[in-house]
Amino acid sequence: MNWKIYKTQHYTFHYFSGTLAEKEIEKIADEQEAFYRHILS
Repeated sequence: MNWKIYKTQHYTFHYFSGTLAEKEIEKIADEQEAFYRHILS
């Protein structure tokens, strides 16, 4: 398995290729960014 990296404005996600995380990384990242905005509000 190879590590992959996905960056957003506030997070850096590390995950393995070929996993559910890779398939859903954009959804995961969008949700995490929404939580971040909620925490700051």
